Amino acid sequence: MPDVYELASLFHQKFDNRQPDVPTPLDWQETIYRSSFVLEELVEFIATTCQDEAMFSAAMGQLQSAFERAQTKMRTKQREEHPTLVKQADALGDVIYLSYGTAVLMGLNPAKVIEAIHDSNMAKLFDDGQPHFDVKTNKVMKPADWEEKHAPEKQITAAILAQNAHAKI
Repeated sequence: MPDVYELASLFHQKFDNRQPDVPTPLDWQETIYRSSFVLEELVEFIATTCQDEAMFSAAMGQLQSAFERAQTKMRTKQREEHPTLVKQADALGDVIYLSYGTAVLMGLNPAKVIEAIHDSNMAKLFDDGQPHFDVKTNKVMKPADWEEKHAPEKQITAAILAQNAHAKI
C-alpha cells in the first residue's frame, strides 16, 4: 500500500510547500479551508448515490441536520484541556480512520485508488509550470485540459476491477 502521507507530501512540495519543520497546529483560516475541502468531497460522496434532484435534496437535508447536531455537540461539550495540535491530530485521525472504515464497508482497498487520485492531482500544474489557486476557496484549480487528459476515473475503474473482477461497478 502506498504511504498516503508521502504522496500528499509530494503534492504539497509542488503545489503548496508550507510544510513546517516541526508539527504545528493549523491556524483558524487554514482549518476552515481544509475542512471546506473535506466537506466538498463528502457532498460529492453523497451525490454519487442520488439518482435525482429530489434524492439529493433529501440527502443534503439529512447532512445539514447532522451538521447542526455536530455544532450543538461542540458548543455544549466540555472543552478539553489539551494543546491545539493534539486536539487537531485527534479529529484528523478520526476523519482518516472513518474514511478507511468506509472503504472497508465498501469492500474496497483504497491503495490503487489513492495512487490514481495522486497521479491526477500532480497534473494540476498550469502551462506556466505553477499551480493556480481559487481566490475565494484557496483550492488548487485544474487547467482547462485536465479533465480530458488527467481525470482519475478510468484509472480508478481499472484499480477496482484489478482488485476484484466481479466488483459491482
